[in-house]
Amino acid sequence: MMFKNYKQGPLPSYSIHPTNERLDCELTKLLEKKKLHRSKTISRIEKLNLEIVNHSKNAEKNPLPTTIIHDDWHPKNLLYNKDGTVAYVLDYDGFQRAERIYDVAYSLYQLQSKKNKAFIQPFLDTYGKLLPEEEELLPFIVAKVAFWFVLQYRDYPKHLDSQLEKHEPFINNLMYSGITSLF
Repeated sequence: MMFKNYKQGPLPSYSIHPTNERLDCELTKLLEKKKLHRSKTISRIEKLNLEIVNHSKNAEKNPLPTTIIHDDWHPKNLLYNKDGTVAYVLDYDGFQRAERIYDVAYSLYQLQSKKNKAFIQPFLDTYGKLLPEEEELLPFIVAKVAFWFVLQYRDYPKHLDSQLEKHEPFINNLMYSGITSLF
């Protein structure tokens, strides 16, 4: 076996895929700056976090398939041929071994805007068949990606409020209506 003695190298210092540990870390950073924000905003974020964690913990009991993921897969990181097929993939800063569901979830999050919704089904069709466990978990992982983006505005109170206004309904819709709410 060629990889018998393989040891994991260093992981990227920055990663977008929102494991529960990374979300906890981001939430802790926000709470350290609690005085910058309205208490109502902090309460809503803490409630949203609790809902996301509770929903995803139930679904994350079994290990999911891992592969090499891009960790920033979206249309702007692709260069296209004239016929629309992908010619090149850009931005390998987050390249790592992780659960493949994170690349799928991140892509779906990026495609959920009105102008990109038409690409969701073709993306899913060409990505490959997801396992039933991945399909079950997908809406919660997309919700976690959206929540991670909200937490990135912890240093900017007005932006945090607007991101929460934008993402909270989207996150709740995913958790309670499932992935079909993206279409």
